[in-house]
Amino acid sequence: MKKILTSVLFILISVSKIYAENGLSVSLEEVQKAIIENNLYWTAGETIYTKMTPEERKRVFSLKLPREIKYKSNIATTLKMALPATFDWKINNGNYVTKPKDQGNCGSCWAFASTGAIESKYMITKKTPNISIDLAEQIMVSCDTSNYGCQGGLLANAASFLQDSGTHIESCFPYNPSTSDPSSTRCAKACADYRNKVKFYKIKDWIGVEQSVSELKAAVYQYGPVPVGMIACDDFQY
Repeated sequence: MKKILTSVLFILISVSKIYAENGLSVSLEEVQKAIIENNLYWTAGETIYTKMTPEERKRVFSLKLPREIKYKSNIATTLKMALPATFDWKINNGNYVTKPKDQGNCGSCWAFASTGAIESKYMITKKTPNISIDLAEQIMVSCDTSNYGCQGGLLANAASFLQDSGTHIESCFPYNPSTSDPSSTRCAKACADYRNKVKFYKIKDWIGVEQSVSELKAAVYQYGPVPVGMIACDDFQY
């Protein structure tokens, strides 16, 4: 496996200061009105996140961002080919993207994004689209001591963990989003194959992608799906 890329993408959205009943700072009606008035191209509606309490949302949305973003990649300028008008790894002579998963009541989005990128990169490297590959997020949640388990994590730390330690298939350490039984999620619960490094999935290297549309497009085209972190205000949760 050659490279997995991480990028932190900031999305800043202005929102109303009127508080809705669900604890969000903007109501669904206000968001829908703003979409129409600004000719935007997405649909707002109730989701599992808008039905959560503020405390539950804070626990789930717990990606940690570095204090300074110093990524200065040059993927677009060194790319030896012109980017196509459109490109999608789900329909590129086959599907190289695994299905979305449910992180449950746990701030482990950083682990799901990272394992999802490895799953795609594995298929791309092997030139085997449409295969069933499911890697263990729980290994990252429980064994990556540079991150904070269900309390969040940094994508850069996750990439370094996957480079140094790697992960294994889902059956090695089935995902358990519960924090009520910490003993069930200790790293020692991972299968022997992972602990003994008999067969595991690692990345050789990784780079951070600059916060640039052209860099992100070039990175996706040349390397594969890119895990990204987003600062998303309350309207995005609709």
